[in-house]
Amino acid sequence: MEKTKPNSPDAAFLNEHCSNAHGADFFLKGMNAFDDIKGLTFHYLKGVFVTLLIVAGIFTLKFMYLYQPYIAPFIDHYVEKVNNFWSFLTYLSTPIAWLIKFIVWVIMVFTSMKIASLFMSFWIDTLIEKIISHFREVPDVPFSFSKTSVNILKGLSKSTGNLIFAFVFMILGFLPIVGPFFAFIGSSCSNGFDIMSPYLMILAESDDDVLRDFKITKAKTFKTGFVQSILNFIPAIGWFALPFTLLAQVVGYTFYCEEKWQEHNKTQDNS
Repeated sequence: MEKTKPNSPDAAFLNEHCSNAHGADFFLKGMNAFDDIKGLTFHYLKGVFVTLLIVAGIFTLKFMYLYQPYIAPFIDHYVEKVNNFWSFLTYLSTPIAWLIKFIVWVIMVFTSMKIASLFMSFWIDTLIEKIISHFREVPDVPFSFSKTSVNILKGLSKSTGNLIFAFVFMILGFLPIVGPFFAFIGSSCSNGFDIMSPYLMILAESDDDVLRDFKITKAKTFKTGFVQSILNFIPAIGWFALPFTLLAQVVGYTFYCEEKWQEHNKTQDNS
């Protein structure tokens, strides 16, 4: 009996054809998408503006009510105690204090972006559907509460594991010398998951097995999210650019996978 060809990219296709590119490739593909798909740029910029407002608001609240009254004084007090115990390290106290504070700022920006992405999930889904409809007809899937619930639970399970991994590596970021490298690895993996997961959730609406069978490895998420993490460590300019690049890479990842799927189908039809 002939096997029915799937109507949308399945896990096997994604594992084989969409796992070799990295974050910079997806950013460039995002730029291609804005050129090719009419109206996508306006929709993207509108979402970026709202995301920036949310990120700025969350970061400001954390800075005023958490960092200034509690975290900064705690760091200064901790470094002072270290100086009193090991006086020969006094000359390092200021650089160490600023390094720790910088890592805290990176974590604050990182988590603010995470929370903002949750608020923007519906808008991001609409953005992805616009890209899919450029390549093929978006399947009209009847709403099923049980099916939606299962997919949400699968997504939450993967998201929880990803967040725990990122949190552990962020904590390791406070280690001397090697700490920032751990923080970079953790944020890269988490950002990579954020770039890929919205598209996977859309595919899961018509294919229940995508979330189960697609291999979201740490190497794959790191490769996808490292560009975003570089910006996490660039004060001011990099932090301002985060929503622009994150959403551009979400667009680029979707565009990349759908373009590969279209090329695959043309090859299959011609063979």
